[in-house]
Amino acid sequence: MKKTVLLAGMLFAFCGGEAGALAQTVTDYTAVRNVHSHNDYCQNLPFYTAYSARCASIEADIFAVDGELYVAHERKEIDRKRTLRALYLDPIRRQMELNGGKAYPDGKSFQLLIDLKTGYAETMPILEKQLEEYLSCFDTEHNPSAVQIVITGNQPAPADFAKYASFIQFDGQPDKVYTAEESKRVALLSAPFFIYSEWNGLGRMVEGEYDKVKTVIDQAHKEGKKIRFWGCPDTKTAWNTFMKMGVDYINTDRPELIAGFLNDYPAGYYSSNGLFHDVYQPTYASDNAGELPQNVIVLISDGGAGQAQMWAAATANGGDLNLMQMRNIALVRNNPTNDYTTDSAGAGTALATGVQTRNRRIGTDPEGNTVANITEKLEAAGVRTGIVTNDGVCGATPSAYFAHQPERNFSQEIAGDLLNAPVHLVVGAPEPAFAAQDSSLTKRMRGQGVKVTDNPKDIRTLKADERMVCLRGDDYERGKRVIEETFEDVLAYLSKDNDKGFFLMVEGAKVDKGGHGRNLSTVIDEYLSFDKVVGKALKFADEQKNTLVIVLSDHETGGLTLLDGDYKTGTVMGQFATNDHTGIPVLLYAYGPSSQNFRGFFRNFELEQKIMKLYNSRLGKKD
Repeated sequence: MKKTVLLAGMLFAFCGGEAGALAQTVTDYTAVRNVHSHNDYCQNLPFYTAYSARCASIEADIFAVDGELYVAHERKEIDRKRTLRALYLDPIRRQMELNGGKAYPDGKSFQLLIDLKTGYAETMPILEKQLEEYLSCFDTEHNPSAVQIVITGNQPAPADFAKYASFIQFDGQPDKVYTAEESKRVALLSAPFFIYSEWNGLGRMVEGEYDKVKTVIDQAHKEGKKIRFWGCPDTKTAWNTFMKMGVDYINTDRPELIAGFLNDYPAGYYSSNGLFHDVYQPTYASDNAGELPQNVIVLISDGGAGQAQMWAAATANGGDLNLMQMRNIALVRNNPTNDYTTDSAGAGTALATGVQTRNRRIGTDPEGNTVANITEKLEAAGVRTGIVTNDGVCGATPSAYFAHQPERNFSQEIAGDLLNAPVHLVVGAPEPAFAAQDSSLTKRMRGQGVKVTDNPKDIRTLKADERMVCLRGDDYERGKRVIEETFEDVLAYLSKDNDKGFFLMVEGAKVDKGGHGRNLSTVIDEYLSFDKVVGKALKFADEQKNTLVIVLSDHETGGLTLLDGDYKTGTVMGQFATNDHTGIPVLLYAYGPSSQNFRGFFRNFELEQKIMKLYNSRLGKKD
């Protein structure tokens, strides 16, 4: 699965313009950097708000009064201190001096769209004279990084464009026909959006209206001109739609907001280019069966099972996932005892022990007292257990299934707890405590008969009564993810010569990394990898007919929302509300015998209690 790298390489480093680039599609939309700060002088900080947002077009309305040019929307609003010089010409010169003659520090430029509110006959002579004083700032013929002056409003007739200084260009209209010479002085085409559509920027544009707008855009591009609409909706949905349609200058009264939207766009965009992984179709023969399961597989996508993350991955896979074949669904509340929002330690401990605790606790109750986890309980009953993660061995979720410490940062102590943990197999990325093959901890583990290796293939050689710690993380350069690479071998080992069954927890930890990084590509890539493991688990459950599969997350990360997508191409556009965990309940899915017990709404610590109840019933033990 590959995301579209062209977009990430080309789009939205900032909103600054790029001369000569005409938008075609989302993936090569270099001109989407072009944002027009409409009525810019109405901002709390004229010019600088749009400039700091790196807008490619900034608008100033001017009135000629007594030989001076004043910036205002209406004559009655004229303030003698708000001249074109003070608000725009002087700040532009100051910034270009700071930038070594460049409009923006990186050499990109912008246009100053000057809307003449008074007649051109009286306004243009004053304007030309003032601009000549700042010629080095606007002489685009000799400095490509200079600011382009564009005249709109009460502008002269096209036939008179040539009468004015060559560095001055003019705003055109889509319905006007220009001669070749006149067209050379037309910088862009502008039109009122409302003559084509009544769309308010929410939902979707009426199809007929969409076609009208798109026709105008395509015709402008055919003529080699950029285009903007004024009087148009100013929402995220509208911005995204205009980008897809190819609008070159997105009109906005909120330049700082659209700048953030565009800056975040590459990290919120994903496309699989139609490369989808196959989805396993379960038989459902053992699903919801009354029999008690012999084996339980718990698959945890750390921070990734929020509905938005799941559906982003589903969209990227053409609208389908292995996960979506599971018919038993629950909503799980996951708050700790001391907060609204959980961390992975508090949530992992609740899932592993059946005890609600504080954030940062590992295998302890709110007071810091040790509480038995499910692997300890089951190993004592003769049930073989395993823990697999692509996080570090001492990460919060895996350690909750074998360790007991009051603080998740006690990694050395958590690693030491692995010495006393009865769990048969642990697979995870190396930690400092295991950094060297001859470390004291490694030697002590080997002294207790535990095999320590960094080769996942060694799992295949394990005998039924042997224990192993496999220190292996993901290898992205070779396209390997440890949870995918080891899953079948882990199942084969746990099933070997085993009549009492097994318990396996597998964590896809790096979906959470994508949420913290506000990076949709990481979220989806990791979730799709995790979903492949889900498919393997469902297949195993069908083959064995005695295995319960449970899929969930410990929490949601990022507050992801999905703004747009395409099931045919596997394209998704989303945005994150935060780079941290949220208090949103998570979804849980179950398949196999007794899976009907995992429906509805319950607390995260109840999961371990439900699983232990099934094991105890099968083993003939009291709860």
